[in-house]
Amino acid sequence: VGGGPTGVELAGELFDLAEDVTRPHVGTYPRLKGNVKVVLCHSGSELVPQFEEPLRLEALKSLEKKGVQVILNTRVMEVGDGYAKLS
Repeated sequence: VGGGPTGVELAGELFDLAEDVTRPHVGTYPRLKGNVKVVLCHSGSELVPQFEEPLRLEALKSLEKKGVQVILNTRVMEVGDGYAKLS
C-alpha cells in the first residue's frame, strides 16, 4: 500500500523474493509458483510523486515489467484474510 519510495521498493523486493523462493529445483517453495501475486495500490495518479517525471515513469515501468500489478487512484479501505477492499 502506498506509491512512495518505500512502497515502490517494498513491492519490487517482495516480487523478487517470491520469484526466488518459488524457482523449481532451487527455491524453497516451488509448488507456490504462479500462486503469489504482488499488488501495489496507490491513492495518487503517479508513483513517487516527489520525484521528477522521468523517475516516476521509470518506477511504474520497472514494477510492471517485473509483474507487479500497480493500481493508481485507488485507496485500500479494508484488508482481511485473503482479500483487500478497494475504493
